Amino acid sequence: MPSKQAINQTIYLDECIKKRLVPFIKEKHRRCRYVFWPDLASSHYANSVQNWLYENKIRFVPKYLNPANVPEVRPIEDFFAYLKRKVYRNGWCAKNVKQLEKRIIATLSTIDHKVVQKLMANTSKRLDRVRRFGFA
Repeated sequence: MPSKQAINQTIYLDECIKKRLVPFIKEKHRRCRYVFWPDLASSHYANSVQNWLYENKIRFVPKYLNPANVPEVRPIEDFFAYLKRKVYRNGWCAKNVKQLEKRIIATLSTIDHKVVQKLMANTSKRLDRVRRFGFA
């Protein structure tokens, strides 16, 4: 979305969930071996969005199980750090946004799905440590 434009529940549902997430799930996760983990933006947990996800059998982390402001237990943060290292390896630097976009897309196509699975594997252990000790 353009900078400084809020994403409301309708835009989020139409542009992010229906247009991008569902086709991705259908293409990459036909056997239902996924869990969608939204961040805590209000549009992500709007009633209309949650109802649509339930009705369409999209498995997702409910808000009450989604820890607030604890990036160290969110596997997506590990994935973004991993992706960033790969994108900028060997001192690469983008000259413009389009070049960066192309580099990210090319890099994503080289990532082995097993790496992503490993990033997810310890999530429940990390969450348990946070619940018991207050840190990951």
